[in-house]
Amino acid sequence: MGIDIAAIAVYSFTTFSTMPKSKTPKPSEFLTSVEAAQLAGVSRKAVLGWIKKGYLRARRKGVGPTSNVLIYRDSLEKLLRDREINTDLDE
Repeated sequence: MGIDIAAIAVYSFTTFSTMPKSKTPKPSEFLTSVEAAQLAGVSRKAVLGWIKKGYLRARRKGVGPTSNVLIYRDSLEKLLRDREINTDLDE
C-alpha cells in the first residue's frame, strides 16, 4: 500500500503540459478619459466632447450618468490617425 510515484509523474506531466500557454500581455482594450486625453494631447473635456459628438466609441464602466467612461483604444487610434491625415492636407 504505497504511493504510486509513476502514476503521479504521468498525471502531473499531462496536467501541466496541456495547460494553456501564457500569452504576451496585450494593451488594454479600453482607456480612461484621462489616459485618452494624455495620448491625444488634449483636455479630458475635449475627449468627453468627442464621445458626445460620436467621434469616439465609449461605454460606461458602471451604471448611471456619473459613472466613469471607458474609451475603446482602437476608436481613439483611428481618430488620431484621421486627424493626422486631415492636418497633413491642410498644409
